[in-house]
Amino acid sequence: MAAVAQPGDAPLRIQTSSQPSSSAHPDSPTSSPSPNSASRLILVQEDDEFRDSPSSVPQFEEDSDEDDDDDDGRSSHDDHFISQDHRPLSPLRTLLYLIAPALRLGAFLLPFLSSTRLAITLPCLLVSVLLTALVRHIWLLLARYVKRATVEEVCSEALAKMSNSPGWRGFIKVLIRVGGTALAFLISLVYLRVAIISLLPLLPESPHMRPILAAIILFLLIPLVAPPSHISSNLLFATSLTSCILYVAWFSVLLHSKVVDSLTYDETMRFVGISGLWDSLTCSLFAYGSFSPLQLYVSLSAHRTPTLGVATRMKRRTSFTVLSLVASIVSLAFTLPLIFVHPPTEPLATSTPVDDTLPKVLRALRALILFLSIPEVFTNLPFLPRIPASFPLPALLRRPHPQFFPRGLLLILISFATLIPTSLSYILSSVLLILSIIASYLFPALLHIIHHNLLRPTAIVVPASRSRAHLMAGDGEDDSDALLFAKELALQRRRFGRRVMWDIAAWALLAGAILWIVGRIVHWWWL
Repeated sequence: MAAVAQPGDAPLRIQTSSQPSSSAHPDSPTSSPSPNSASRLILVQEDDEFRDSPSSVPQFEEDSDEDDDDDDGRSSHDDHFISQDHRPLSPLRTLLYLIAPALRLGAFLLPFLSSTRLAITLPCLLVSVLLTALVRHIWLLLARYVKRATVEEVCSEALAKMSNSPGWRGFIKVLIRVGGTALAFLISLVYLRVAIISLLPLLPESPHMRPILAAIILFLLIPLVAPPSHISSNLLFATSLTSCILYVAWFSVLLHSKVVDSLTYDETMRFVGISGLWDSLTCSLFAYGSFSPLQLYVSLSAHRTPTLGVATRMKRRTSFTVLSLVASIVSLAFTLPLIFVHPPTEPLATSTPVDDTLPKVLRALRALILFLSIPEVFTNLPFLPRIPASFPLPALLRRPHPQFFPRGLLLILISFATLIPTSLSYILSSVLLILSIIASYLFPALLHIIHHNLLRPTAIVVPASRSRAHLMAGDGEDDSDALLFAKELALQRRRFGRRVMWDIAAWALLAGAILWIVGRIVHWWWL
């Protein structure tokens, strides 16, 4: 009989060694081993590659000193980890979802930075790519450290321990869901508005063309985003892949237009009304920023874990860290040339007819890319409150998934919001820039600091219920407990240097994000 103990990030297995089993002694009974057989603990060392493998993350164990159950008695892991994040995702799809966020609205803003000095724009672009890769790894380390697979769980582990209130953990989860819903709403709103404005010059002029176009796009989006789809769904993969292919086409047409000097003034991006350092830094950070990659990370880990639960070694060439680096390089390759494009910043005063075929193609491709990007944004949307049974709703609308109707209402609200005036749209776009950068860069750095600097450190191999006094007191297991504690100290010393390095990076990221927010608000309000 063998028992495996995995407290925290356990790098070893504790097995119980007993006398030979009945199969070695034919005369012994086969039903059960001898009750007088002596047993002892054997510490089996695991190799570093297996211990540090991301495939161990799906095998999360609940801490013995914490109550993570929700009000209904079910474990939070059963609600968020097993039912949603346990679906496997291949490395190819993971790489696609890591690249796709950088090939959207943020990339469309980069050509308009060409009026800024290249000595400012180029460093901002490179720093943004490095910060994005850094933040992805911080999320990965947080998931391993707290043994949680969703943003809600990671945040609740960090913030719920700072208060003894019993309902604080649930309040934190609700707050994270509201924030995630608001951010997804703003991103979808700006995407849809820019797509509509891009298509308007291609259609006949009419005062009713914008609401008609919004209604048509709403009709096309409902079957794509109203039914909740997981990151591993084929429909989401098809829309994301098509979006990336269309971006490559847009990228090629834009460079060709630059070569043949056929670029024209484009008023779609007029909400980018800042200049100087904050303009370049803001657009660069927004271009590469994205939601938390925990869903991708856990799904990729589930792809490496067989159904029977036996962990397998992850190949280094397809690990999440390697895929993140490859995604950063590919994203940079398809966005860096954009800062060398110089589109006109105002309409050209000329009587000579200009061939506007390529500008129309660019507008159409941009609208299609943003349209196909909305389903992936809705994938990161948390579960919305269900419609009460007492609400007068036809049975036809209650038959689909419970999230179908709330998501449909949210999509209708987004479509109506696209009709707001341009002045209000500028404010919403600025709010989106600030919130997205806070969620992408400041938030993970703050969580890292809370977990590693403000809360009690988590043991690696020693169970949290065992204190040092208990280990050293001697309760009949002096040898095994002392060995566990010595192993704990050795692992803590070995990881101390890396933890200090990541602490410095998190503090620097937090300070830079706060400085950016203060400067952005000051520039927005007073300059």
